[in-house]
Amino acid sequence: LSIRWKLSLFFAAAVAVILVVFGIILILITRQYLLNRTDTALREELREILLEAKLHNSVDDFQTAAQTRFYSHDVYNFVVVDHQNSIVFVSKGLSHQRSFDLAMAPGPSRTSLKTITFAEGETFRSAESVVNSNFGTLRVLAVTSQQPLLAEVRTLEIVAAALLPVALTMAVAVGYVIAGRALAPVTSICDA
Repeated sequence: LSIRWKLSLFFAAAVAVILVVFGIILILITRQYLLNRTDTALREELREILLEAKLHNSVDDFQTAAQTRFYSHDVYNFVVVDHQNSIVFVSKGLSHQRSFDLAMAPGPSRTSLKTITFAEGETFRSAESVVNSNFGTLRVLAVTSQQPLLAEVRTLEIVAAALLPVALTMAVAVGYVIAGRALAPVTSICDA
């Protein structure tokens, strides 16, 4: 290889390292941002159903209100369990087995956020808290699928992977031009 090509490849390698590091950092920051956004929304939904549980004097009143407000949510699902681990309320989006699995999981002493993986491999983000209502202590869970979050991150990964060869090709071309200009005086002396 000529010195011009060696300089071009060195330039392309330096650009490749910078792009890969930048891409990894971008994907990690985006993933963390999406997770924080999900956690914030879960906390808000949890706060809403906790407030609903505190407002009512009986299980029946709470179930009626929860059925109206929380049963058919597009993104978030809810499980409310009493102190005997009996399900008081479950929203439409959770299967019987999933709601049972959530009800049987050990409860927190304070609000907690965690990732749950069900037997079939689907992951959910969960916000969970305990509330002392007028009709007993309740453990309340708000959950949402992480599939949309993972799909967004996966899309970003695919775009980054697809653009890397294009960027490297451009880096080699730009490096070749820059090396040609940088070596022009040496080339003119050698040619003379």
